[in-house]
Amino acid sequence: MKRYISCFLAALFIFLIFPLSSNAVTPLDEAAATAAILVDCESGFVLYEKNADAPVAPASTTKIMTALLVFDAIAAGKTTLDTKVTATAPAFYGIEWDASRVSPYIAEGEALSVRDLLYCVMLHSDCVACNILAIHVSGSVEAFVAQMNTRALELGCAGTNFVNTHGYTANGHTSTARSLYLITKAAMAYEGFAEIVRAKGYTVPATNKFGARTIKNTNALMAEDSSYYYPYVMGVKTGHTDAAGWCLCSYAQKDGRTLICVVLGASQTVLPDNTKSIGSFTETKRLLEWGFSSYSFREIIPQGSIITQVKVADSNNEKVGLYSSEGARYLLACDVSDSDIISSVSLYNESVAAPVSAGDAVGELTVTYNGTVIAQTTLFAANDVAKYVPDTSKNYITMIVILLIVVFLTAATITIITVEESRRYKAPAKPVRKRRAVREEYYDEYDDPDGDFFGEYIPEEEDMIYRHR
Repeated sequence: MKRYISCFLAALFIFLIFPLSSNAVTPLDEAAATAAILVDCESGFVLYEKNADAPVAPASTTKIMTALLVFDAIAAGKTTLDTKVTATAPAFYGIEWDASRVSPYIAEGEALSVRDLLYCVMLHSDCVACNILAIHVSGSVEAFVAQMNTRALELGCAGTNFVNTHGYTANGHTSTARSLYLITKAAMAYEGFAEIVRAKGYTVPATNKFGARTIKNTNALMAEDSSYYYPYVMGVKTGHTDAAGWCLCSYAQKDGRTLICVVLGASQTVLPDNTKSIGSFTETKRLLEWGFSSYSFREIIPQGSIITQVKVADSNNEKVGLYSSEGARYLLACDVSDSDIISSVSLYNESVAAPVSAGDAVGELTVTYNGTVIAQTTLFAANDVAKYVPDTSKNYITMIVILLIVVFLTAATITIITVEESRRYKAPAKPVRKRRAVREEYYDEYDDPDGDFFGEYIPEEEDMIYRHR
């Protein structure tokens, strides 16, 4: 028993010493699909992937590339959305009789606009409409398919090879989750494409063959009456074949963020209530919810705000504010602490020296996270700083005061020296007089009555001295 308690305490101790990383996001169970990818469109950051580069059968997600090439042709001025196109026999070659999914089926000789055909392709997965558009744009289905592969290479779609325009199972017809993300992103750049795929339904006007047809978007995530409904989804394309399984490419927007999710090879399961659950919808919804809740953009460089201040050399002890003309934000896990984001300023020179003009580039701001540079921007001076020039008028007055003091001290010194010299010159008279008095007192004792014992005392004009006869 003691051994078990000891093991428990040891495990607890290790847990406390080595806590879970603060950068970890809520764990996500593996997608129940052959391949999947979840990407933030703005940053290109891959939030989740599983076998994203494995070539698999893409089913009708192929049609995204077909529509992309049509919009490329429109952008190049080769056709328009309103151009009428007639279905010819080659459009029906090599596909099953029910490959047209609209009802009634598109018939040979029927004329529809490019817009109508695109709605049939993207909302209702009509395969005949794909071939009609291919022949219209490139002259033949084969030439169009070649263009599809060329465009895939341009987008960097590795592991992708198209054999047909619609995605029917065929040898060598493959793509990857990552490639379909790239194709979807390119197609969504066309507003016309985005408008079509976010429509929940469309009415095809009457043609020379049939009356008006109403079609419905096959993406259950966009159907409000569906259990799969996810209000942030804005398209793009479903797909299913026995070989490919259930597939879905989705585009979703929430709180200013955009995610693209690709799920390939999901399964359909029967629930206890005998209802069917299609994995491409359930997995896509789960991935999107996780992506939006676990990550968010963080402002790491505020635009126009003063980031720091530095002292300016050769100034009157002034500082200059530094700012970035461009802001920056970065996608981070929601539980990443601000303290994990490190900002550092480096000046172009050892110091900022005056004069400085507002708008001068003086350095760079580098932002790192987990040792990786995530943003870098130029820092500019926010204010002018003049070069310091000493006040010469004050210096002149100071010099005059100092000069007067020197003159005064010099005069005082000379006066003191003069007085002292004068005193030293007069000082010897006192000892002479003193000696004279002593001598007179001494000789008075021997003075004879006649007063001429030794001689006589003769006064001088300046001093009194004793002279011998």
